[in-house]
Amino acid sequence: MAQGGLTARDGLVGSQVEPMVAATASGLIEPKPLLFFQVNMVNGATQNFDMVIPIQMFICNMFIVKIGGNGAVGDTVQLQTGAGVAITDAVSINVVDTTVIGNVATCDDATNTIAAGGTLRIRRVNGGAGGNTAAAVSVIGFRLA
Repeated sequence: MAQGGLTARDGLVGSQVEPMVAATASGLIEPKPLLFFQVNMVNGATQNFDMVIPIQMFICNMFIVKIGGNGAVGDTVQLQTGAGVAITDAVSINVVDTTVIGNVATCDDATNTIAAGGTLRIRRVNGGAGGNTAAAVSVIGFRLA
């Protein structure tokens, strides 16, 4: 390992931790610990779940465990900014209860950084087809500053 920190020569580039590291001005690689939090949403109407994030956070993924019953056509979950701008695609929760939905299809690099004190929104849409919209939503990211 290089004195004072990790560098690309230390074998981190191309490994599973690559998304969690940042190159510093000196060329050293600074590890970034993953941040993970979960929101359990009960069955209900279309609703926004807003959270104030106390640190600057880079959102890199979301996964969902369907709970409470089967979803229906039009039921979705999406990460958004506090202003309602999409961070991820709207993920269908029209699945059988206990299904794990892993990895979003898109994560917009223009909106996936939440400023310290900014709001991250989880938007749940009830498509009205009579399904259960309960879900355990896990958001994954890392601290930037």
